[in-house]
Amino acid sequence: MKIPLARPYITKSIYQEIRKLIQTGFLTEGNYTKKFERLIEEYTGCKDCVAFTSATTALEAVIKSLNLKKNDEIIAPNFSYPATISPAILYNHKVKLIDVNKYDYNLCFDELSKNISTKTKVVIPVSVFGNSLNYAKLLKLKKKYGFVIIEDAAASLGTTYKKKKIGSIADYTIFSFHPRKSITTGEGGIVASNNTKKIEWLRMFKNFGLKKEGKSIFKISGTNLKMSNINALFGINQIKIFDKILKKKHNIVQNYINELSKHENIQIQEVTKNSKHSYQTFCITLNKRDKAIKYLRSKGIEAQIGYYALNQHNAFKKNKNVKVCGNLNNSIFLAQHTLALPLYYQMTSNEQSYVLEILNKFLSLKKNEKK
Repeated sequence: MKIPLARPYITKSIYQEIRKLIQTGFLTEGNYTKKFERLIEEYTGCKDCVAFTSATTALEAVIKSLNLKKNDEIIAPNFSYPATISPAILYNHKVKLIDVNKYDYNLCFDELSKNISTKTKVVIPVSVFGNSLNYAKLLKLKKKYGFVIIEDAAASLGTTYKKKKIGSIADYTIFSFHPRKSITTGEGGIVASNNTKKIEWLRMFKNFGLKKEGKSIFKISGTNLKMSNINALFGINQIKIFDKILKKKHNIVQNYINELSKHENIQIQEVTKNSKHSYQTFCITLNKRDKAIKYLRSKGIEAQIGYYALNQHNAFKKNKNVKVCGNLNNSIFLAQHTLALPLYYQMTSNEQSYVLEILNKFLSLKKNEKK
């Protein structure tokens, strides 16, 4: 049996819709892109959205829009994917890497408080795998220090905090629609915000700086980061069934939790209080993680690490603009011990039973080795 880590759920109706779109000949950004933006706006409850070629380019554009000065600082968690801080590095900004919580994987607020200075202008927290940030704590710090929150919510469409959808809370929320996410546009990302003036700037920036005011005017220096109608059509097709996808994934996750919580040596990601996890990824921590991945893959199961400890990679370790704050023990531990298990809408009970069976066999092997 071959079981992938993730699999996009594309309904059959998309084929007919794509055919109609191709016949129009208008394949670049257009009405479908605008419709997708509006659907995400309605879903999240934010005031405005703008779509990009990816979540990474969306984040890059937001950072560009803030006009940060030379000595301004950005704080971000060390346990993440490089895309969280790469855009800031590309613009030669100073980044402080701080540790995360060992159990919910999100940034540690004690570390955040300790490392905020008068130079701190931006915090880029990651709602890891779809687990909400503790916004009660984060907004309290924002009120005290006045920094901008750009939430890396690449995996968090559908996540809620105190019944409020992620996308309507941070100053800027970045969603990804990579094929591993719960819904996909192939490649693509969106910025959700309540700052409609800034969204207008981002809309110009991603379209060569163009503003249509009766006639076309290039108001700012921009670039080309537009999401095509083709990509957007996939998103439109999937956002319509997103609640159905989330419900099925939650059922699969609950089965995982029921079975795996029996093991003392497995730690399941802790869900933030007063929130609902969207479970783009179901992740656990266990010893001998790399051996577990190798064993699962040998049995046809695609398993993967969680995230990286960014400070351990040359791109950041050797960069003069990156400052490591503290020992980062939790993020290093998680980078070495987190295991992402297969999770997707089409996953059958037989497939999940097989994953659990093979994982249990691996855990039994480890017990026997100890004896």
